[in-house]
Amino acid sequence: MFSSNITLHNLISMFLCRKRFIAILVFFFLQIFYLNGQNISLNLRVVSGGNISYIFNSLTKYQTGITYEDWTRLQIFFNDTTNAGDPSPSTTGWELKVRAIQNGIMSDGGNPNLDTELIEIRPKIAAGGNSTNVNLTNINLTNGFQTIVEGDGNQIILEEVFISYDCGVDPSPKILNNPPDFYYVDLEFKISARP
Repeated sequence: MFSSNITLHNLISMFLCRKRFIAILVFFFLQIFYLNGQNISLNLRVVSGGNISYIFNSLTKYQTGITYEDWTRLQIFFNDTTNAGDPSPSTTGWELKVRAIQNGIMSDGGNPNLDTELIEIRPKIAAGGNSTNVNLTNINLTNGFQTIVEGDGNQIILEEVFISYDCGVDPSPKILNNPPDFYYVDLEFKISARP
């Protein structure tokens, strides 16, 4: 009988030691996770120019296209730090992407959809931003995300981006010979961190 009590006591001791070991191990992993934490703050705000209407009501507009210069104004905020507040080494900057949500410029009246590539998007960065370097790319719209602005730096970045839109303007295809209708397309802008 005495030896079975020792065995029970040993089993209880081993169980308690494992619990302590597991508790210490969990605490250790939480500490490592906390020390290597990363805080990414991203904010994209449409300041103005959320809607665009292309009204082709003259032969000249059909032939030469329509341009809306600096029509949409976006404000970008990006900050990437460690829990200690230092710049995070995991990112080098940010990027702004855009895509058409639909597969084409949709017809409201039952006509065939127009190609999204009829619309060219031209970004411009406003003066006074604090990215160390900014790369701009003009694109013809597609339904896949395309990068239009890349900025370097990851500490309290605040930038304003102006977006210009061309529809049927050279070298894009012309609108002429398409049936008259009300056409629409929804755009999605996305900001993300760059590794």
